[in-house]
Formats: sequence, C-alpha cells, structure tokens
Amino acid sequence: MYIKLTNAAPAHKGTPVSIRQDLVLSVHHNSVVREDGTIENVTFLHCPPHGTWETQDSFDSVIAQLNIAAAGRTMTPTVESTTTIQATKVNADPA
Repeated sequence: MYIKLTNAAPAHKGTPVSIRQDLVLSVHHNSVVREDGTIENVTFLHCPPHGTWETQDSFDSVIAQLNIAAAGRTMTPTVESTTTIQATKVNADPA
C-alpha cells in the first residue's frame, strides 16, 4: 500500500510523491537550511536502499498514514465533483 505525500526537495518541491509504506524504516522531523538560506520544516522518510525522502507533510500526518496503511485500511480520498460540458460548434459564418 502506498502513502501519498508532498515532496519538499528543492528540485521537486510541491509535487506529489507516493511511497510504499512497507519500505519506510524510520521517520523524523527537523528544520533544514537550504542553499539559498531559507529555513524549512521537513519530515524525512528513510527507505533503504532507495534513500531518504524529504516531504512537506507533518510528522503526525506521515505516521497516521503509515498506521492506516499497516492496518490494511485506506484513507478516504477527497474527490471533487466534476462537471461534464458538451462542446458546441462555433459558427464562423454569422449569415
């Protein structure tokens, strides 16, 4: 089962990332100073041998998702309603 998070790594900041919950060995939260001097709060997920992921999600949110996945349950996704619009042909000749 996968958990859905938001990437915090500078090259991919803000993009969604899904990580298989059974690959996560440890999770910790810390502040990091980026190369441009900005300070960010980041949650790290260590997933050997693949490396460590930096996410914008809170520590508690990550742990909650891991616990739900470990229990075999799924989080209820928020699904926005969609509207179907029928296309109409534009008449270029008004006469």
